[in-house]
Amino acid sequence: MKTAFIPKLTISVFAMLALLIPAAGQIYAQGMGNQTKPTMGGGQSGPPQGQDTQQQPMQKPTGQGEEAIAANKVKDAKDGNSAVAAALEYAKAYPNGKARIFVVDSAADKIGSIADPAQRAMACEKLLPAFQGPNETDGLFMMLIEKKQYDDAFRLAAPRVQKVQGEVVILTQLALVGGNQIKAKNNKYQDVSFDYSKKAAEMIESGTKPAAMADTDWQIYKTKALPELYQTIGMISLTKNEDGQAQKMLQKSLSLDSNNALTYLLLGFVSDEEYQATVKKYQAASDDKEKKDLREKAVNLMSQTVDLFLHAAGLSEGNADLKSVNEQAKAALPQYYKFLHGGSDSGMQADIDKYKKAAVNP
Repeated sequence: MKTAFIPKLTISVFAMLALLIPAAGQIYAQGMGNQTKPTMGGGQSGPPQGQDTQQQPMQKPTGQGEEAIAANKVKDAKDGNSAVAAALEYAKAYPNGKARIFVVDSAADKIGSIADPAQRAMACEKLLPAFQGPNETDGLFMMLIEKKQYDDAFRLAAPRVQKVQGEVVILTQLALVGGNQIKAKNNKYQDVSFDYSKKAAEMIESGTKPAAMADTDWQIYKTKALPELYQTIGMISLTKNEDGQAQKMLQKSLSLDSNNALTYLLLGFVSDEEYQATVKKYQAASDDKEKKDLREKAVNLMSQTVDLFLHAAGLSEGNADLKSVNEQAKAALPQYYKFLHGGSDSGMQADIDKYKKAAVNP
C-alpha cells in the first residue's frame, strides 16, 4: 500500500446534487409508489390498482339523499368555476358532511382543467377557507404539484399547515418537491422544504394515521415516503455544510430503505469529507503515535467511502433513471479503490456487481 494519501475528490455538493436525478419529479414519484395521489376518501379515479377498497373510510356518495346530490353536483359541474361554486354550497350546507374529501377531490379535477395557472390558483384559494378539516384539501395541492405550480402550492400551504394540524400529505409532498428542485439548482424552497420534511417525518414516525387515509396508503408513507424525507433532510443539510446532521439523517433513510443508490452516494460524499478532514489532521500532527492513529483512521474512512460508492454504483447499474448516480459513483471510485488494492482497479467492477442483484427500480 502506498504511504501517501491521495488528493481530495474534486466535486462540490451543489454540482453533485444537480447531476443526481435527471428528471424533475423523480423523488416525488419514487416516494409515493405508483400513485399520483393518495386515496384520501376514494376520489373519482378510485383506489390504486390492487388496493382493497374496503379500507377506504370515505367513499363516493351513493343514493339520492340531499347530501349525495349536493356532492355529485361538484363532480358533474361543467367547469372549474362551477365546481368551486357547487363545492362552496356543499361546504355551507354540510359542515360535517361525510363527502367533504370527495367534494374537494372532484373540484380539484375540474380546477385542473382551467387553462390559466393564475385562475387555477385563485379557484383553490377560494375553496381552502371552507374546508378546514385535516386532509380535506390534499387533492387541491396534489393538482397544483402535478401542474408544476410550485410557487402557488407553497404559498397556499404556508397558512394551511400552520392552522390545520395533521396535514401530513401536504407536508410530505411539498417537502419532496422542494428536495427535487434543489437537484435542479433551484434552492428557492430549500428552507421550507427542510422544515416540512422534519415535520412530516415526525408525524409519520408518531404512527398516528390520518383518519381518512387508507391503511395501504399509510404503509406507503411509512415505507416509501419516510426514507425519502430523511434523505431530503440529509441532502439539504449537506448544502448547509452540516455533515454530522446529514450523515445522521441519511443513515436513518438507509435503515428504512437499504436499496437506495442515491442515499449511498450521498453518504459516500459525507464519508469522504470526514476522510479529508482526518488527512489534514494527520498531515499537521507531529507526534508519531498520533500520526499513526490518524493514518489508521483515515484508511478506515477511505474503505468506508469506497464501500458506499460501490453500493451506489451497483444499485444504480443498468437503471436509466439513476444513470447520473451511477456515473458519479464510478467517477469517485478509482483513485481510492486503487489505493486500497495495490494500485489496481481490476476487481472494481466485480465488487460493484456484488450489489446489482439487490437493485430495485425507484
